[in-house]
Amino acid sequence: MTHLGETRNGLRVAGVNAGAALASIALVLLCSGALFGCPSSVRVTVPDFTGLTLYEAMAEVESHGIEEVDVAAGEFSDASPPGRVVRTEPAAGAEVVAVHSIKLFLSKGPEPTMEQPIAIASVEDLQKIGRDAAYPLNARYKLTANIDASATADWNNGAGFAPIGSGDVNNPTNAFYGKLEGNGRVITGLHINRPNASSVGLFGYLGPGAVVEKVHLVDGSVTGGADTGALAGLADMAEVRRCTAEVDVAGTYGAGGLIGSAVLTQVTECAAMGAVSGHGDVGGLVGDAFGGAIVRSCADGPVAGTLIHTAAGGPFYGHVGGLVGANLSEVADCYALGSVIGSRGVGGLTGNTGRWTRLLAEGLTDKALWPATITVNASEESFTTTGTVARCYSAGLVQGLEHAGGLIGRSNSDTASASFWDVDTSGQASSVGGVGKTTADMKKQATYTGAGWDFANTWGIAAGQYPHLLWETP
Repeated sequence: MTHLGETRNGLRVAGVNAGAALASIALVLLCSGALFGCPSSVRVTVPDFTGLTLYEAMAEVESHGIEEVDVAAGEFSDASPPGRVVRTEPAAGAEVVAVHSIKLFLSKGPEPTMEQPIAIASVEDLQKIGRDAAYPLNARYKLTANIDASATADWNNGAGFAPIGSGDVNNPTNAFYGKLEGNGRVITGLHINRPNASSVGLFGYLGPGAVVEKVHLVDGSVTGGADTGALAGLADMAEVRRCTAEVDVAGTYGAGGLIGSAVLTQVTECAAMGAVSGHGDVGGLVGDAFGGAIVRSCADGPVAGTLIHTAAGGPFYGHVGGLVGANLSEVADCYALGSVIGSRGVGGLTGNTGRWTRLLAEGLTDKALWPATITVNASEESFTTTGTVARCYSAGLVQGLEHAGGLIGRSNSDTASASFWDVDTSGQASSVGGVGKTTADMKKQATYTGAGWDFANTWGIAAGQYPHLLWETP
């Protein structure tokens, strides 16, 4: 886990405290038209960001000489639409030194007036969220019964259920900013067939501050384009807790059994068991993860990458993993058991986990600018993000043409600790991270306790079995 206040190349930069309810980030920005090196004595005026989206504000700040911006998600506002900046600390017009940290507060829209959550007892009720004035996108909801959603296969001329919340990180107004309390209820037979749409799932787009917990999806299928997952296509600075999905998912880039793309999102004690396929960044639980954390979670379904074209140097359909396809987040106390098939960057747990460098000059509207950790290289005008894996294992068959590994397929840094893969069942004798063990050793508690795993509070193991997470046991 990273925390605020690390020092990189003379500039204070902030990472993500993934466990915080309000996600905070900091980006190192341009200073007075030049990269890096603003003297601490330079004073600047805080701009008025009110009404801008987060990414519009990031672009606007470039010309104002402020080196750091922290972002706090989730504040109710009658004046600002959801996803727009409500206010700043210090306030607009205040004079601060250039290295001062300015905090932006994002709107969740007007605060709902109801004291009790809105009851959702049918798939028709579920579909009203965001489409009926009495069911706003920023309200609190609670499932009060198990829901049969099998009729959605015939809805909308075969397109099925319309995802709750829409848009992307550059257009967040129609995202879901509320809370859905699943109450342990089951949604059965959800069907979505929108192959030409992005941000596809029960929730199309979970915006900053959104919370979904204890929702269980069984049967059905979800098909979409970029950012497709059974529960959520895109989750941006949201929290997903104790949710499961046993739904087949098919997408293009960013396809996951539970979430397609998770940006600065906390995923805790979740599981996915359906089959997942996509072109690239395909994972059994999450397709691609930038920042945030995935903890005490698992996946147990087949994952496959599908060839879409041949580029110079060979076939391209990369980053396919049993748990996460492309990982630039904190993954801890997780496992994956499903088979994984792909071409480039294929791993039993993650297809890719490591350090990724990107030029600052590419602009601030790309979601890849939300890092798990950040290191700035002044001479190359770039930043580097790093994902991590700790106390994890995988045991599924792994097949790939290039950069295939038992635990992690591809990485350019040492990012795995106290983690293992089964060399017998995976068919892989090597990995860029982790330690390979025989099936017999993988089913011995001593293998893990010697690496510091917690079998009192987090893990359990039965005789002749792989470890399981304690929350999975009722």
